[in-house]
Amino acid sequence: MKTLSIFAVLSLLIIEPAHAQTGACCVDEDCIDTMEEDACWWMGGYWYEGEDCDEGFICPTDYPCGFYVVGDYNGNGIFNVADVISAFSKLKTGHPDAALLCDCLGDGNEWAVAYDVNNSCTFNLADVIVAFSGGLIPERPLRPCVLCPPAPGR
Repeated sequence: MKTLSIFAVLSLLIIEPAHAQTGACCVDEDCIDTMEEDACWWMGGYWYEGEDCDEGFICPTDYPCGFYVVGDYNGNGIFNVADVISAFSKLKTGHPDAALLCDCLGDGNEWAVAYDVNNSCTFNLADVIVAFSGGLIPERPLRPCVLCPPAPGR
């Protein structure tokens, strides 16, 4: 019987869909082009599925949560291995206590926006897996919730 390594199992859990969608890519507040999601994230932009820069898409200028660092689970302003360790402990206790809690979705619930690194607008085991692999697999950059991205310039 053949066994899979932990990395093989983790990579199976975070495989992206085979079909490539396009969307508007916003860098700072400029809609720079319509492209696939990964290309946009590599440019440091935020991707808006199904939107098109050539059709007049206007990038959001409202950043309800201000400045924060995606993946900064321990609130020290940077993303590193200590954050992945912190994320595991937060998942176990169920009490994220990052430096920045925000009601960016406008639903009355505050949550630790920096904890969402897979663009799902929630925090769960998938975020911990992506954070862990994001440091090991360059093709998987950390991605915040598109509804509440950090303000540009930091």
